[in-house]
This record gives sequence, C-alpha cells and structure tokens, in this order.
Amino acid sequence: MEDEWLEHPEREAEAAAPSDTELIAALFRVALILVALTVWACTKLTLQPDVYYLTITVLVFNVVLIASYWRRASVPWIRPFAFLAELLLLSMWIRALPLRAEHLFFLFYITVIVASLTFGLLGAALTAAGAIGIFLLIVPPPDIRWRYIQDMAFTQFTPLVIVAVVSGILVNVRDREREARFARERVLMEFRQRIRIAREVYEFSVPRELPQIPGVEVGVAARVADYAVGGGDYYDIVPLGERGFALAVADIAGKTLPGVAKLPMVKYAFRMCAEVYDAPQEIARRLNALFCEHTEEDSFVSMFLALFKPETGELSYVNAGQVPPMLISGEQGETEWLGLGGPALGIIRGARYEQAAVRLRPGDVLVLCTDGVTAAANVREEEFGMERLLREAQPRLAQPAQDIAQALLSAAEQFQGRGRRDDALVMVIKAGAGPG
Repeated sequence: MEDEWLEHPEREAEAAAPSDTELIAALFRVALILVALTVWACTKLTLQPDVYYLTITVLVFNVVLIASYWRRASVPWIRPFAFLAELLLLSMWIRALPLRAEHLFFLFYITVIVASLTFGLLGAALTAAGAIGIFLLIVPPPDIRWRYIQDMAFTQFTPLVIVAVVSGILVNVRDREREARFARERVLMEFRQRIRIAREVYEFSVPRELPQIPGVEVGVAARVADYAVGGGDYYDIVPLGERGFALAVADIAGKTLPGVAKLPMVKYAFRMCAEVYDAPQEIARRLNALFCEHTEEDSFVSMFLALFKPETGELSYVNAGQVPPMLISGEQGETEWLGLGGPALGIIRGARYEQAAVRLRPGDVLVLCTDGVTAAANVREEEFGMERLLREAQPRLAQPAQDIAQALLSAAEQFQGRGRRDDALVMVIKAGAGPG
C-alpha cells in the first residue's frame, strides 16, 4: 500500500503541471502585454528592438504555460526562464516609460507573489532580490544608481522584500497544511482499503448458508467490532455424510488485517481435518500442529469443535481455549458447561487435548459464543459474563434458534452500550425441531 502511494508518476506530473494560480497569473500577463502593445501601437510609440523581442518572448512563455495547464503537461523548466524574462521586461518597460515607473514597479509585487506560490519562500526571496538587482542594472544610469538606491530603499525595495518573505511564509504554511491533509487522507484511504479487504475475506470465509441438520434448528448472530478492520470470529457447520456433521466456533487472535487473513486458512484446515479424522481430539491435535507451524508465535486460534450425529443426538467435542458453550436442558432446566479440551490452537507444540461427549435431547438448547459476548463491558467495566448470558437465554428457550441467537447478541450489545470493542458471535443449536 505504501509503495502504491510512493510510486505515482501521474501525481508527480500533476505537481509539476501549472496550478490554477499560475494559470490566472499567466492570463494576467498575456492580457497586460496585449494591452501594452495595443497602447503603444495606438500612441505610435516606437519600441526598441530588445524591448519588443523580449515582450514577444514573455508573451510566448505565458502562452506555453496556459497551453500546458489545459493539457496538464509538465513544463517545470520553463518557469524560471519565464520569471527571469518577466523581470527583465518590467525593468525595460520602466526604463522606456520613466514617468510611469511608480505604477509599473507595482507589477514586481505581483511577480513576487506568484513566485512564492510557485517556488515557496526561497523562490519569492530570490525573485525579489532579482527584481531589485535587474531594476538597478537596467533602469538608472550608472552615475545616479546610488541615488535610486537611496530614494527607493524604503519606499519600494524594502516593501517588496517584506511581501516576498510574508507571502513565502504563508505559502509554506499552506503547503504544510496540505501535506498534513494528504497524510490524513492517505491514512484514511489505507484504513478503508484494509476494511474493504478484511470484509471481503470475512464474507468469503464464513458460510453463506448453513446446511440443514435433521431434527435440529440452528441460528447464528454476529457483528464486527467498531475499531477492527474485519471480523476475527469464525463459525462453520460441515456435512460429513454418514458421520454426521462437524461444527466449529472460533476466535482468531488480533483484529488487524493479518489476523483476518488467517480466516481462510482456519476454514479450510478445519474442513480438511474434519473430513479426514473421526474424533474431535484428533482434529484438534492436527489443527494445533498446523497452526504452530504456519502462524506467528503471538498468533493463536481459540476454537470449540465438535462432531454431531443427529440420529443419536450425540455431540463429541473439544474446547480449545474457547468460551465454554452452555447446554441447557429443555425439560429439567439444568445447565452443563462444555469446557473440557485443552489450550488454544497454535500456542503449544504437541499439546494434548481431551475429548468429551454429551447428548442433545429434544428441547435442549446449546449456546455457543465468543468472548466478544461474555467479555462485553459496560461503562463501569463490568463484564456481561456467562451467568448473565444464561439468565438471558433461559426465558427464551421456546423461541426459534435464530431469535434466541439474535436476542443474546442484542442483550450483550445493550449491556455494553456504545463502542463495540471486540467481534461477537452467538450460535444456537436447538434439538427436537425441524431443520432450520
């Protein structure tokens, strides 16, 4: 992304092309020269050849600048020559019309201001010094040059230098503000680009539609943190034919783009291992080996993974550092927390994982979530917690699975208030219902 910003020839050309201010100045010079030539022609004044040719030269320079503006062409080499020729021309005009010297000298101020807009403080100062030097070299005769210096030092020369310095400083301040604005726009553009890429990766990684499980209703509700570039929570349900279904709820450490970029790896590694291995314990062991080998040391994945057989309702699982799901009995109202397993995946090489099994009976509700739900904190830094999650779920057990999932996520968001600090995911599996 940084290389994309640093290597932009078209932006360099745009910076070198004439600005709107230079266009206005060039148009002003062309109009002034044409008016001057018209006045001299009408008054039948005879121009000296050097003045005439220099006037035409300045006119050509400015016509080229105007043409380059409309074509957005880069002609930086012509600008110093145009300013030098203009200073020479103004001095020759003053020498040719000494009675109008005071009025014509004012044009030096315009030239200095345009130079500051084009070249900054240094360019304005050099232009002012050049204007004074060329004026003294061309206008007064050598024997009275010192008198010109004395007479015009405070009335014309000093104000010209002050205008050059002030206008140059103001332009430098403007340029710094513009650079700061461009830097902010660059950061914002990069952030938006990261968000767009992360959202695309997230949408690609999570299933668009969950498979139907006979006798079971499934609901999922998820949202992305306000300050993240994408979702780091992952869920999936994979049909395994006669073996039933593999399901997973995971949380990838980190909310940056590299963290979100691991989602496809987690997705396809889980699906591959679920196809190959018959036990959650083996799936967890193999996933841990893969993540330890192919992820950074400070990166890990917490995951609850399970194999579910709809015919018997048996759910064999491993909890690898994930928030323990809660299995709520529809008949007795008892709750069992599914926390047995081992460490998060990708932390400890050769970690051992224990496997457990439960049975989902008609009316039972299994609630799985990530820590973006249970760790959601309010303004008093109180966490939503698992007990509050259970209290929110118990009165809703008769509702559809999707409604339960959405209600639990909404309850955590309302408890937290403004500012979603972490991704949050709730999956609800309700046994004894038609496939959802």
